[in-house]
Amino acid sequence: MHRLATLPLAFALLGAPQPAAAQSQALRACADTGLPVTTTLSVCRRALEDDLSPDQRAAVWVALGVAQAALGRHREAVGSFGEALAIDPELVQAYANRARSHAAENRLDAAAADFEAALARDAAQAEIWIGRAAVFLRQDKPRPAIADLTRAIGLDPDLTAAFYNRGLAYLLAGEAGPAADDFTTVTERDPEDAGAWLNRARARAELGEAAARLDFDRALRLDPDWGRAWYARGLYLERQGAREAAEADYLRAFELGVQDRWLVERVQGLRRN
Repeated sequence: MHRLATLPLAFALLGAPQPAAAQSQALRACADTGLPVTTTLSVCRRALEDDLSPDQRAAVWVALGVAQAALGRHREAVGSFGEALAIDPELVQAYANRARSHAAENRLDAAAADFEAALARDAAQAEIWIGRAAVFLRQDKPRPAIADLTRAIGLDPDLTAAFYNRGLAYLLAGEAGPAADDFTTVTERDPEDAGAWLNRARARAELGEAAARLDFDRALRLDPDWGRAWYARGLYLERQGAREAAEADYLRAFELGVQDRWLVERVQGLRRN
């Protein structure tokens, strides 16, 4: 019933290190982050045919992996980042980017290990703490996720994604009060974030606050095609004794493609009656 906030691509991939003084047109092009991704793939492969220094070659492998990951070719990206690390085992960008590709392929233990390796070499990048926390959340480990996100916020309080994800972690840990506070921060910074309104509604519902209904309504005004939001509001309304309104929300959630088993059985029962 929530969306996991992600950083924009430039942050999520951390960017490839820029190769040192270019010795060829291909190497210069490989270092140009403004090129289309498919072009980057081509020129970086050509650059690997040049006589490069070890640092340059490692940087090219990272650039190639970033491009492959951007195209969703994560298995290839993992291989490219591995090539970079074989040259330079201390290359933080390679560990962090490989971790994200592992996570994209649902290899969460491998992702956590690579984030750990990245943090052991550079603990000052908030985006890496956020990345590892996202893995912990997917593993249903809210406590370490909260710790990592708190560290990220300490490093860069402007990263709204850290507050959003920490709110999710607090919800998972059963701490509705801190969760509501974090989602309030997100709604203040981005009043158009439907996910923040919905998840603050969930937190406020757990706290027994009547304002939860207003937050559910706001989320659905912002994103009326979000089936899970209709389902969440339906569950809330039913707990409040508003069964008819809840059933209307269940029907809308089902129409929008939500396939939760309980919901399907409930809607089938409604249609029989």
